[in-house]
Amino acid sequence: MLTYFSRGFLPCLTDDREKLSNSSILERKVNSSIACLCYDVPSEIATITIYILAFSEELDYDCIRSLLDKLRTTLSVSAAPLLDFS
Repeated sequence: MLTYFSRGFLPCLTDDREKLSNSSILERKVNSSIACLCYDVPSEIATITIYILAFSEELDYDCIRSLLDKLRTTLSVSAAPLLDFS
């Protein structure tokens, strides 16, 4: 969802005019690389995405929260309140 919010689209999906079956969407998701998914997003979102996709045990939510806080400080003043998770 972070990638979608950052980019406005996901590489595995198309525009709203083309309706895809769930199996087609799943196939596109499986075939999408992390590099393609994270292209042109802030590095913090790419790091969070890679971390979440690769986790094998319980997630470190403090780490994720600190990356989101770092992202908030790098955004423009008008966009920063959108990431206020406190």
